[in-house]
Amino acid sequence: MKSRISLAIVAAGGLAAVLVLVAVVAMLRPAAKPPERLQPGRWAVATGLNGQTLGTPTSTCITAQDALAANGTEDDIAAAARREGAAQSCRVTQVLIAGPAITVDMVCQGQPARSSMVYRGTSYEGTMATGIGRPNARVIAMKGQRIGDC
Repeated sequence: MKSRISLAIVAAGGLAAVLVLVAVVAMLRPAAKPPERLQPGRWAVATGLNGQTLGTPTSTCITAQDALAANGTEDDIAAAARREGAAQSCRVTQVLIAGPAITVDMVCQGQPARSSMVYRGTSYEGTMATGIGRPNARVIAMKGQRIGDC
């Protein structure tokens, strides 16, 4: 009987040691890196308005800093949305992130607007809708494809 109790104490102590070891390893592991939704580089970007294509794609360089607007933590993405919104006289009301999709709701000059983008590393597509629910509503469609380095 005495050996069973000793064995139970040793087993319980062993389990506690394993749990402590697991907790220490978890703390030493680096924090999860946000996903890379958008790779920096040279991009070809095509836009359209209310279903109509507008001209030929334009080329732009997206830096690693620029890419934080899609690749950062939720706080990074929300801060970038607020900065960009303020530059366009908009007030961001909500930022939703679901895997590769980022949706930003805002109010621009008194009108509701929504940006919805899906990023796939070397491509993206989405829309920017303004005047939602109003007769003068506009939907700008955007598609981007990484075409190389800057």
